[in-house]
Amino acid sequence: MQRSLVGQGPLAGRLGSLQRRCGRGLRRLRQSGGVATGARCLSACGGAAVFASITGSSGSPDSGSSNPKLPNRGGSSKPSSSSSGKGPLDFGSPLRRCTDGLLVLNCLMFVLQWASKDALMLWGAKINSAIAAGQVWRLLTSSFLHTGAIHLLINSHTLATIGPHVELIAGGSRFMAVYLAGALAGTSASFLLTPAPSVGASAALFGLGAALGVFYWRHRASMGRRSEVMLQQLGLTLAINMAYSLASKRIDNWGHIGGMVGGAAVSWLLGPKFTRLPNGQIADTPPLPVMAYRPPGGAVDGGSGGAGGLRLVRGTS
Repeated sequence: MQRSLVGQGPLAGRLGSLQRRCGRGLRRLRQSGGVATGARCLSACGGAAVFASITGSSGSPDSGSSNPKLPNRGGSSKPSSSSSGKGPLDFGSPLRRCTDGLLVLNCLMFVLQWASKDALMLWGAKINSAIAAGQVWRLLTSSFLHTGAIHLLINSHTLATIGPHVELIAGGSRFMAVYLAGALAGTSASFLLTPAPSVGASAALFGLGAALGVFYWRHRASMGRRSEVMLQQLGLTLAINMAYSLASKRIDNWGHIGGMVGGAAVSWLLGPKFTRLPNGQIADTPPLPVMAYRPPGGAVDGGSGGAGGLRLVRGTS
């Protein structure tokens, strides 16, 4: 009944490097005086800031660091993660609220599962006969349950490793869309292709990993070597996980594959898809732009000045 994701060592090192780069970029934005004080605007512009930091002011990979300015949107001021001694992607940072919420929810569900003597797991697990009888909620609830503490710890470590980076790049709304799509697609594939009952968040986590791969694949021409290295590490991590999964009869491989397909598809459709315009602004133009980052007023404004200018906020549609 166990779905888990292991072998995160190689990828974790690269994501740690990305975390440090994001931290430096956000500090430069604060020092430039253009960064918004509201945590929401920081989160909304995070992915574009990563893209600008990697591609540089000319839009070519490794061409030097840009200094994109974000508009000061006002709102309630909150202490920065650096003032509290935390990095921008450490637990409790406003840039990873969805990730932290899922970590807390998974732990809470495990406590409730223990308190109910596993009655909660029986009520919410992926059991094909129950789903066929109309209990369709199991397609989602099974992704928030775990078979034991080790299963929970493995998946929580993976979520804490990958989640903040996907959330920073894509924003909270798209992060949750990818996570839930991976969970539903993984459980649906398992329901259709294997009779074994299952629980666990790993289908959703494979969806997050696929979304990270889609981001770097989509921007490989702009990000150059850095995109290539991340794709290599993601591929290695996938190979390790699939080898481990195939070697264990307790792993739901169809759930993992379905989660990857669901996460990749949603990420490809919803983005982000960044392009640098001739005036230095960055546009987010995925096939379905309903959650795309948008500039104030709904149109790109070159008035913020110069190459590397960045005026992106969360879309309202």
